Amino acid sequence: MRSKSKIFIVVLSALLIVFSLLVLWRVYDVYRSTEEEVFDSYLIVSDKGGVGLVPGVVFFGMMRPGDSATAKIYLNSTLSYPLFVKVTSSGDKKNFFVDSEHLLRPYENKSIDLSVVIPKNTPYRRYDGKVIVTMRKMLF
Repeated sequence: MRSKSKIFIVVLSALLIVFSLLVLWRVYDVYRSTEEEVFDSYLIVSDKGGVGLVPGVVFFGMMRPGDSATAKIYLNSTLSYPLFVKVTSSGDKKNFFVDSEHLLRPYENKSIDLSVVIPKNTPYRRYDGKVIVTMRKMLF
């Protein structure tokens, strides 16, 4: 009789562990689901400064070495849960871009600053890349 109860406890423990792992996997799967928006972006380093607007592109304008600039993007949440928002950059302007992280609350509208800082010794030329906005559901 004792061996049957031990087997029962072992089987029950194994089932409990499997169930717990399945629940944890589901929580992880929800948490890791992300949405990503990618925008073309560029800036021009030259001996002149200037600004410009290019539809659909994050353009920081013409900048001199040692300058910094900020552009804005606007986020609008229609969701009933908060989002973790991370803004990064890729391409040859990545080293100038200031990465940032934000919390977007349910139904919130928010503007986010995108900043670049050009070191003083930067060569004159056009620097291309992407601005990547990654949004992930927050659990808590």
